[in-house]
Amino acid sequence: MKASVEVSSEAAIVVVADAATSLPAALDQDALLQELEPMAVARRAFFFVTDDPVRLHLELYAQEQPPGSLDTHFEPLGGTFGLDVPSGELFVAGWNNEGNVHPTRLSVGERGAHVLRVFGRRPFDVQRHDEEMIALVGEKDYSFFVKVNKSGVIGCLPLVLTAICVLARQWEWLWYLVPLVVGSWSPYVVLKHTERYKEVERAASELEAARPLYVLTLDATEQTELQGGFVRI
Repeated sequence: MKASVEVSSEAAIVVVADAATSLPAALDQDALLQELEPMAVARRAFFFVTDDPVRLHLELYAQEQPPGSLDTHFEPLGGTFGLDVPSGELFVAGWNNEGNVHPTRLSVGERGAHVLRVFGRRPFDVQRHDEEMIALVGEKDYSFFVKVNKSGVIGCLPLVLTAICVLARQWEWLWYLVPLVVGSWSPYVVLKHTERYKEVERAASELEAARPLYVLTLDATEQTELQGGFVRI
């Protein structure tokens, strides 16, 4: 079974646990961790924790192998954890700004002990991203998109020189720099508003939105000695 879920948490903690698990209502992270850490060690819950309110896009594969392309974009994170799912159903949950839990329920297919593995995104790779975009929109359109973006970077140089002139109070230089700023930025502004550029920009945005931040795999096991845990992100 594959499931995709987005969950937000004002407490900066996102929990994965059996659907029958009861979670405390609170926003104080220290107080929550005092209750959640023993639950994680006892395999009753797994959780992500961070320093600020968070919104996570997670993808879960329960009793199902993730696609072979997983290793291209994700790497193992935090090791292997034990998680008990006695009801055969779990939830992914965060806390809203009133300190209440808002869970999303998911079926995992089998009851009992499970092995949970966590994968996080690999560091951004320009070459890999370029190859993906070329496959998605074609080499010509993506090349056009890249050239437009580079023209915007080039257009920043006259702006920097203009700022230096203003700080140095060399007002007479502005007669030369202002036309240069307009001339260097005009192609970028015009081309960025073309439908061709917008289509590639939209495709890039959709590609990013469709890819989860973390992938979880959950498989039934008889290894009841596996310890549970959590991951700090």
